[in-house]
Amino acid sequence: MQYLMVADGEYGPQIYTMACTDSQAALCFGGAKKMMRQSPALGRRERMGLVPERRRQGILHEANDGYITTLTMNTELDGLDVHGAVCDEIAAWKSDGPYNDVKQGMSARRQPLMFEITTAGFVRNSIYDTQYAYASRWLDGEIEDDRFIPFIWELDRADDWMHDEECWYKANPGLGTIKSIDTLRGFVQRAINEPTFRPTVLTKDFNVPQNSSTAWLTWEESGSDERFDFWGAGFRYCIIGFDYAQSVDLAAAQVLCMRPERNEDGTVKRDTDGTPIFDPHIYETSMYWMPESKLEAQEKKGDKATKDHAPYRLWKDQGLLRVVAGNVVPTSVLAEFINELRDEHGLYTFAIGYDPWHIIGSDRELLEQMVGRERCEAVIQGAKTLSDPMYRIRADYQEGRFIDDAHPINRWCRMNVMVTTDTNLNILPDKKEGKGANKIDGFMAELDAYIALLRHESEYKALLT
Repeated sequence: MQYLMVADGEYGPQIYTMACTDSQAALCFGGAKKMMRQSPALGRRERMGLVPERRRQGILHEANDGYITTLTMNTELDGLDVHGAVCDEIAAWKSDGPYNDVKQGMSARRQPLMFEITTAGFVRNSIYDTQYAYASRWLDGEIEDDRFIPFIWELDRADDWMHDEECWYKANPGLGTIKSIDTLRGFVQRAINEPTFRPTVLTKDFNVPQNSSTAWLTWEESGSDERFDFWGAGFRYCIIGFDYAQSVDLAAAQVLCMRPERNEDGTVKRDTDGTPIFDPHIYETSMYWMPESKLEAQEKKGDKATKDHAPYRLWKDQGLLRVVAGNVVPTSVLAEFINELRDEHGLYTFAIGYDPWHIIGSDRELLEQMVGRERCEAVIQGAKTLSDPMYRIRADYQEGRFIDDAHPINRWCRMNVMVTTDTNLNILPDKKEGKGANKIDGFMAELDAYIALLRHESEYKALLT
């Protein structure tokens, strides 16, 4: 920061340290202030004073009319002419708007420089995830960008951080010097003994993204990065779960398929007693719907109360989300989707699991006609129905059974799930922090499909063999 202001040959350099809060932004700014006070050369050229454009205290360099000062999420960001910026702890930024404002504010500079510094965090689908994905593609050689250079220190997903101290250095290159290994040992032991502390350790000490310190699933449990061509796998029969929420949230359909293992001649592999051997994975494809009015409301900058910053427009362009006209997703989309699977992909629906709160009357009768009344499962959304399947589906997540082609909306919905627990340790899903902006519709549809699969697994597998 000091070099950018004093020695970079730029007139009127505006240098900012930016974070969510004043106290966080002040940390980087404080480092620059200490350098000024400890360096006689800087002390002769700089002084503390008011930055008129920002109405904040800063470090002033009057020889070139430059300054260093702080910015936060709540600062007015219009009229920026940024030469340098330090964006601190971007994993905590709930919106990419301030980042974009600062980036855009560099357009008039000859050689601007932005630093982004962060551990992983609990905020999903914002600037951290976007930048992390971009950095990963850069490091993997998928993209070229000679104005961008990332450095990532993190655990590999397969690392046994609980028992293998050697892997700790991957996420902590300064371990033993700037960070105490004994302190980290204490944190790890507490995380082993106290699961609610585990997300904090994974995020802050090992750079493994999480969603909430009290979330139900860890990042690893919430999805697989494995790619899979669902439509090229030759599935013929599926089980569908559907969550319908009219105009309030997303509507979601989850399609689950299983398949037997086969010999080279195409016959089904069997155990010594003749029992068919099945691939242990559950393969999944998904579809989401959103009213057009809801998408437009999400894209308005002023819609802060319900804005969740999810990239709905991108998901639409990727074919993961369908936008329907008006302000309501009609219940007919499920029947239309089932017919589409049959007519366009040759995939027939064997059973359906659904929340009966919205699917009633003629809608329910239509689904019963399509798959048969006995395989049209109304999944009551209470602890008696959901608790045991939730324990079971989490175990399947942990074992990597679900393969959904790294579907981003599925992972986002799973990571928004929190749980409420009663005195008998029965659990029910709840939205993260109880906020409507944190969608769990994809998970609820998946859970409904999973319950239908559990109820009809033997006859479903018999159909496949």
